[in-house]
Amino acid sequence: YTFQVNENLPRGADIGVVQATDPDFTDNQRLVYSLLLPSDQFQINEYTGVISTKQTLDREMVDKYQLTVKVSDVGVPTATAIVNIEIEVLDTNDNAPQFDQSGVYVVYVEENQPKGHVVTTITAHDDDKGNNAEISYHLKEDPQGNYKLFNLHPRTGLLTTQEVLDHEKKDLYTLEVMAMDGGIPAQTTSTTIEVHVQDINESGPEFDAPTLTFSIKENSAPGSVVGVIKARDQDSGDNGVVHYYIIGGNLFSMFGINQTTGSLYLEQSLDYEVASSYSVIVKAVDNSITN
Repeated sequence: YTFQVNENLPRGADIGVVQATDPDFTDNQRLVYSLLLPSDQFQINEYTGVISTKQTLDREMVDKYQLTVKVSDVGVPTATAIVNIEIEVLDTNDNAPQFDQSGVYVVYVEENQPKGHVVTTITAHDDDKGNNAEISYHLKEDPQGNYKLFNLHPRTGLLTTQEVLDHEKKDLYTLEVMAMDGGIPAQTTSTTIEVHVQDINESGPEFDAPTLTFSIKENSAPGSVVGVIKARDQDSGDNGVVHYYIIGGNLFSMFGINQTTGSLYLEQSLDYEVASSYSVIVKAVDNSITN
């Protein structure tokens, strides 16, 4: 005998009937059914041969059971027969998909990558079986429209870009992802992906003006600040850090510059009668290894 039963049915649910016949035409025809070995999950009606559950079954724990049923007549001596029973527990969609990574997915992608650039792959699993375990992935709409800039493959969970991302415009995108199984009704689970757009050194420092003019009194003490030179870099983080260097025109090493602040200062006291003006060339450099 082979019977099938859905998981999660209440205690006492009928599974199937074992039937036996006795050719005797006496009281020996009355048959009694019993389980050869006791079972915590199943019971059999000794008069009808109906097998039923003693507890709720969970396919994810055990999906098949083997029983042996003994049938006996009431004759003297007693005659018996034995039959093997296989019970298959069928799946119901009682499990929602679970993402393989708990918590928020935090991923990083460099700016200016072409459309279709792979950001990450998300995966989930479902303890059910068959269609109930088939998972599809979907991006949820969000008020900021972040979902429009990305594509999520519904079967593989591969997340790619649909536009070229610019760190200077936006450096963080938060996406909501839903995993849905194929059950009827379907079960769903959601998670969050944080996409951090990393800056690349695409911009060089720029001075506010090609030429700056400063004035200072003669005989000012060494260390006196002549003026502050500033350059701006559109990049962020280390790529936007600017350092300053004197690369020309510094006759007799009269001037020095603070490499971090751009403050131009006197290394020596100036004498108007010796020279009334100086031209100094300053270079601004960011942290790029190419600059």
